[in-house]
This record gives sequence, C-alpha cells and structure tokens, in this order.
Amino acid sequence: MGVQVPIGEAQCAIEFQCAGRPDVAVTTIGVRPSGGLTAPEIADAVYTAVVSSGIWGITDVSNQWTFNGVRAALQTSAGFITGEELEAEVGEGSWGPPPPQCAVLVQKRTGFGGRQNRGRMFVPPFHLNESTDVSAAGEINGTRRDELETIFDDFVSDLGTANVPAVLFHEDGSASTVITSLTVLSRLATQRSRIR
Repeated sequence: MGVQVPIGEAQCAIEFQCAGRPDVAVTTIGVRPSGGLTAPEIADAVYTAVVSSGIWGITDVSNQWTFNGVRAALQTSAGFITGEELEAEVGEGSWGPPPPQCAVLVQKRTGFGGRQNRGRMFVPPFHLNESTDVSAAGEINGTRRDELETIFDDFVSDLGTANVPAVLFHEDGSASTVITSLTVLSRLATQRSRIR
C-alpha cells in the first residue's frame, strides 16, 4: 500500500535523466501548499526551490545528467489535479559521476520519533565526481557530504518560503507530518536486483 495524500496537499515528482538511459529517475516530496495554489503553481514553486537551493545548480552538476522538471499531483475532493513545470536543463560539469544505479540517500526527518515519522528519498548522484567525491567503498567525501547537507537544508527552507512546506505522507491516511530537515547519509545507496 502506498502513501495517502490528504485533500489540499500534493505529491511532487522531481525528474532527472542520465545521458544514454531511457528511464527517468524520479524522487518525490510531499508538500502542503497554502494560499490556494494551483497544481501548476505548486510544480513551479518546487521547481524553483530545486534550482535556488542548489539541488540543481547547473555548474555543480555533471553534464551527463538533465533535470527534466517537476510534476505535481494535488489531491482534491474530486481526485487528483496535476500540474507540471517541465523545462529541461543539462548540467555543465565535465566530470564523471558514479553509475546511475547509485543514489545519494537522503532521510526525511520530522520533529517526531518512530518509524512512521521518517522517510527517505533517493537522489541521483549528479553532484558527485566518481574519482574525488566517492571512495571505492561508496563513502561520500565528508566535505562534499556537508555541502550536500547544506543544499538539502536550503531546499526545505526554500519550500517553506514558497508556501509549499515539505511534508511526510503516511500509509494509514493520517494527517501529514511537516519535514523539519533532510539528512544526507555518508554512503551511496545502490539498486540491487532481488534474488529469488
């Protein structure tokens, strides 16, 4: 069972694509818009926060990755209304990032304890130079991890400033919980096939 999006809140899909790969990499964030924002306005606000925070800072991102944009699904009493802000931007960094099956693992933290009040998102490694930022064991260089931590802290702040504060949705349909911080883990996550 997936998360339940409360009425008046939106699930936003932030889309990236690696050169030569047909699949789109998607990371999601829930938001609780205020001021009667429409789905396209929500998508635009999240897009702007991705750029202004530095999650997508063109010169600080490998040229092997493209930021495709944001799709927002706003829950209403009649169902979801969608909006999008799609404006592809290619990174300008000339270094080689880790393979696309690797991801920066970012924990979503709230002011409450318990597993139901934590979340995570997997962000493509477009910020990382495979030869200088990541060890052979998949550990992110401490200085670089701290820089990424600042970027994600700014993202949470920028969403709040744009009247679309980040929230964590729950499977049981209970009220969403405000995300107070995003924490970048020091080891890269990887996709693994399940052994059956």
